[in-house]
Amino acid sequence: MTAAGMLGRLNAMAMTFERASNLQTLCERAATAFRQLTGFDRVMVYRFLDDEAGRVMAEDKVAGLGTFLNHHFPASDIPRQARALYVRNRTRTIPTIAYAPAVLRPAGFETLDLSDVALRSVSPIHLRYLANMGVAASASISIVKDGLLWGMIACHHGTPRALTPDIRAASATLAGGLARQIRAKEEAETYRERLRLRAAEDAILPKLATDPAPRTIVTTLRDELRMLMDGDGFAFVQGHFVDTDGACPLTTIFVILRNGHGRAAGSSRSRRMNSNRSIRVPVPIARARVACSRWRWSTRARCCCGFAPSRSRRSNGPATRTRRCRSIRTQC
Repeated sequence: MTAAGMLGRLNAMAMTFERASNLQTLCERAATAFRQLTGFDRVMVYRFLDDEAGRVMAEDKVAGLGTFLNHHFPASDIPRQARALYVRNRTRTIPTIAYAPAVLRPAGFETLDLSDVALRSVSPIHLRYLANMGVAASASISIVKDGLLWGMIACHHGTPRALTPDIRAASATLAGGLARQIRAKEEAETYRERLRLRAAEDAILPKLATDPAPRTIVTTLRDELRMLMDGDGFAFVQGHFVDTDGACPLTTIFVILRNGHGRAAGSSRSRRMNSNRSIRVPVPIARARVACSRWRWSTRARCCCGFAPSRSRRSNGPATRTRRCRSIRTQC
């Protein structure tokens, strides 16, 4: 392909990125674009979370392959020193996992730093990891946003496959454009969230002054309060009085009663539910507790009973995360 043809192709892909309405749509279009560009069997958009673990945001693959979409991988899969190399060297490729590493010659160059060399050999542990996944060749393109590694484009192929220098350069250029669009989409989503919270707050605050009784206020505005905190379930507990809205299992209320019944909740201090989580009651309501559960998995997610998510990992394969409530021993 000529340089003009490649430039036009990259421009068309960049335009699809700009038209994406949100971050998830952007990642899905990026997976499709990079698979068209590289020709690999599977292309995934992999994002690093706040705890340095990773999640597959989007995936494009050939028919018949299993999916890794929404799988979570622990931070140990890509250690910190490896992530630092991904910032320095934006494109890495393994044409075949069956290659034989070659020693540096002449003698005396064994300690030479190969961090910025494209032909640098990879860890045999990583090669075994790829083999366990049924991958014969791989490539990775870093997504660097504001100088930090936001994520990467992970490419897998079932047979040996190499990336030519021009495709590698084009992939790095497209990843730079993707990083700029990610920043724009995240800023737009943050702005929309602020507007939503301000509108909900403006709608609730005038109603709080209409009735001095906390129970009446909360039970009347329970739906608005649940949406304000972006929860799927809402419970108001005062003494032995319980009022719920949305998806709120009774076991959640029992946990609240067990951990905080009889204590005032109008303090600005955090109330400890267990050793892992604490809740803060923002509205001064004496001897009452408000619980709001967020069930959808995200970096902000919490188990409905306040316990921290636990992690499970498959052997010889990608890791996933489940949220298990230790008080009722069922998955949330």
